[in-house]
Amino acid sequence: EMAMRGAGQIAELAMIAEPDIGVITNVGPVHVELLGSIEGVAAAKAELIGGIKPGGAMIVPFDAGPLEPKLEGVPGLIRFGGDGDVRVIEKEVFAGETRCRIETLQGSQAFEFPFAEPHNLLNAQAAIAAGVAAGFTPAELASRTGGIAFSRFRNEHIDLGDKGLIINDCYNANPVSMRAALEYLAGIDRPRRIAVLGLMAELGPDEVRYHEEIGRLARDLE
Repeated sequence: EMAMRGAGQIAELAMIAEPDIGVITNVGPVHVELLGSIEGVAAAKAELIGGIKPGGAMIVPFDAGPLEPKLEGVPGLIRFGGDGDVRVIEKEVFAGETRCRIETLQGSQAFEFPFAEPHNLLNAQAAIAAGVAAGFTPAELASRTGGIAFSRFRNEHIDLGDKGLIINDCYNANPVSMRAALEYLAGIDRPRRIAVLGLMAELGPDEVRYHEEIGRLARDLE
């Protein structure tokens, strides 16, 4: 995993790690204060493409958004989600779990995941794409989903019994994570739902617009 906050950091890390497989899960308005624009974010993440070893694979979203201009002619490109190379073709969600069938470059496979969130299913498709690119069969990947665990503070459930359920998603706050958290909260079957939102920082000159968009989303999901 390569984290970045500024230009040149991923390129430097790729020189050190010499990755065979690269994964870009999304490009959103994060660290814009340092990178100038969402296009600057896309350019910074695209530094990973140049660091992939020959014969390697580059995994990107089917809808790559501002990253798309950086993908023309990229060898070993695998797209996930939507109508991509790795995609969900059947899905059933119940009791906090997701059962689905996912198409891959090595055929389709049934998966059972210990989560219900749509954004985590999208992340799972990216992981499956990377796993298949690394030489694992879809069946081998499906056999390991029971071991999936999430870090603290990212959609962490704290059950208070009859006093309620706290969903702690305070790992960080940006328009992408905030939207995912609010949409998940809206789907929770509870008589009363309260969202406590933190400040989204490092959004640059458009920070007011992004805060307004999240505010409108929160109102629309009520």
